[in-house]
Amino acid sequence: MAERPKLPPVATAVPLLLWTLEAGLGSIPAFVQAAGAWRVTPIRVELDARTRSATVTVLNEGDEPLHLQMKAFEWVQDEKGNDQYKETDDLIFFPKIMEVGPNDARILRVGLKAPAVARERTYRLFLEEIPAPRKAEGAQVAIAVRFGLPIFVKPIKEEAKGVLDSVTLSDGQLSVVVRNVGNAHFFIESVSVQGKDAGGQVVYDQNVSGWYLLSGAVRTYTVKVPPEVCSKLSRLDLRVKTDRFELKGGLAVQASMCTAPKPSGADRESTKPAPSPPPPTPPTPPPREPPPAPTSAFSLIQARRLDEAVRVSLERLRQWSGPGWLLQVEIACQPQTIVEDAPKLRPPERVYLLARMVGGRSCYALAYGIFRSPSEARQAFAQSVDATTLDLASPPVPLSITDALRRSQVPGPR
Repeated sequence: MAERPKLPPVATAVPLLLWTLEAGLGSIPAFVQAAGAWRVTPIRVELDARTRSATVTVLNEGDEPLHLQMKAFEWVQDEKGNDQYKETDDLIFFPKIMEVGPNDARILRVGLKAPAVARERTYRLFLEEIPAPRKAEGAQVAIAVRFGLPIFVKPIKEEAKGVLDSVTLSDGQLSVVVRNVGNAHFFIESVSVQGKDAGGQVVYDQNVSGWYLLSGAVRTYTVKVPPEVCSKLSRLDLRVKTDRFELKGGLAVQASMCTAPKPSGADRESTKPAPSPPPPTPPTPPPREPPPAPTSAFSLIQARRLDEAVRVSLERLRQWSGPGWLLQVEIACQPQTIVEDAPKLRPPERVYLLARMVGGRSCYALAYGIFRSPSEARQAFAQSVDATTLDLASPPVPLSITDALRRSQVPGPR
């Protein structure tokens, strides 16, 4: 008989309501509750030479059976600190497909074939909800939840260490480069920047949320200082707060750092605009034809509140016409989802809906577009969005058209 573990009461933690989840933030609670009314505990797994396996509990709090499939991926970061995933068989997990009855719980076991030695190895085990077939009735959207469980395989002797590679200010843009020089990951909770004038008064204060930085990886954080503020600065002090240590640095500000570099005399001569030729005689315009329906489009919305971003997004989505694919990405640092209604989509259309939590406070973004295929959507997203900011973990999840988009609101983490 399948195991039915004892779980902590729901009141012991604050739930997060997201459509697609990637766990592991230092500030998030002991479990994550997803839009599909199911939760996972713990939200991260640590293994080593002594602890070769662990158990994960999946609780279905909904009124319908929950079907999940599991896939393991190696998790690395590229030269810009962007997450990269490659399917792997390094992990042993069972079952690979799971059914959890209404208000029931099941155990998922995960282990490793070989322990790490000198450097930490990192993986993600994705639990993907398999949407039950539903009868389409009008313009409706079904949400399939995909939860990425981080798994850290610790080395024999763990050393978490980071350095500030560089701190520069040019044309009013501050760049902070953080490098992980240890053999284990750390989590950047925030990058805090404080600017003072010549009298020592604070005239600028900014916080940027962070993310995991794996062993050997490097990531650049940028902050734009407004010109009217930058001209008052005498010094910038910064603090990188991680879950294990803090890094501090500073920079003496000069006036030239707040404006774009002026070209030299030779450069100014070479950049002089050539004399404008006389305007050509305009040709006779051809008969006007209605513009074709868009086959590929992309836009990014940023807002301090998620409900504001959702509202603007829905207004724009209603303007789309014609069949196609919709890629919508939700990023919620302080999850608070308020959805008034679903976009009016016709039955031939398919929806691709993703979300990602990046930590910090009050930073939301939605990105969407219409594409000819899911692969085109993924490619356009990768080319159009700064992965350091959005850091998407998984390809779009195909969704059927049902009525799961509904009004809901939950508190975010403190």
